[in-house]
Amino acid sequence: MELDARLGKPCNKILRNLIHVHKYVLAYACVYVARCQRMLQAYVTDVVEYVFMFLENISTFLKKITAF
Repeated sequence: MELDARLGKPCNKILRNLIHVHKYVLAYACVYVARCQRMLQAYVTDVVEYVFMFLENISTFLKKITAF
């Protein structure tokens, strides 16, 4: 029983430290994921805009061809 009590304190301290570190790692991971998500969203928005511009150009080109 005495040995268990002596081993318990260091183990509890290690566990508390791991939980503390885990909170910081999780917070940084959330920030990183949010940043990546914003970058990906901006990229997808740009791609969609370019696709619509391309389709508008094709539409304009086809209208000019059919006018002749």
